[in-house]
Amino acid sequence: CGFAGEATRELCIRWMELGALYPFSRNHNTLNTRAQDPSSWDIDAQIMMKRALDRRYRLLPYLYTLFFSASLSGVPVARSLIMEFASQLLDVGMSLKQKRRGLEELSSH
Repeated sequence: CGFAGEATRELCIRWMELGALYPFSRNHNTLNTRAQDPSSWDIDAQIMMKRALDRRYRLLPYLYTLFFSASLSGVPVARSLIMEFASQLLDVGMSLKQKRRGLEELSSH
């Protein structure tokens, strides 16, 4: 959750939620600080952390597929949206340009 110093409950929950979406995720902290594993927090925090971990377990087949694909193609596992959805994002960009032109034409009359 936090590496230097004591992690707060909120920080640890948020890091677990975010970490669940990363290709490589682990919880670690420095020596002589309180434990940060889910069982060391109150039941409400444990429930939120468990949800995050459940989400991660549901994503594992997808992540494994990405790692396998990366080993063959060299395309990174964590990549920008433009790499994954290039045509859709370009379509959105064109649509926004067209709308802007239309608004400019309307405002010039």
